[in-house]
Amino acid sequence: MKVAVDAGVMLVAYAGEGAAQRECADAIEAVLAEDVLVVTAAEMAGFVDLITDNGHFENPPELVDVAALCNDYASAANVEIAENQADDLVAALALLREHGLPATKLGAALQAASLRRLGVEQLLTLEPPLYAEFKFVRALSPGR
Repeated sequence: MKVAVDAGVMLVAYAGEGAAQRECADAIEAVLAEDVLVVTAAEMAGFVDLITDNGHFENPPELVDVAALCNDYASAANVEIAENQADDLVAALALLREHGLPATKLGAALQAASLRRLGVEQLLTLEPPLYAEFKFVRALSPGR
């Protein structure tokens, strides 16, 4: 089975604290132990942007270290870094129209459309309600 993860879960897993950090890290490790972890290129880019932001972190990791982590993911046999395609954007805009959603939901719709094309039915996210209208993807919060 393929299970996707979003940038928020990755961020908390690698730079979070306490129970939330452990839940996110455990969720990623559980997928890696049994399934294929899917990260879209857009979510990986979002993770890099978030984790290196010195506006959010007093001492963010160096880009070279984050790049090494991304390369480790990309080279793992059970990780798929998936490209977003132009058709995903068209499908995402159609989802917004179909469900009467505002443009502010475009990011979630794009993620959902990409995952549908990739045959991924489960997404680990910190914000499952963002995906409530997209019944073809099961959005789960780590630890729940």
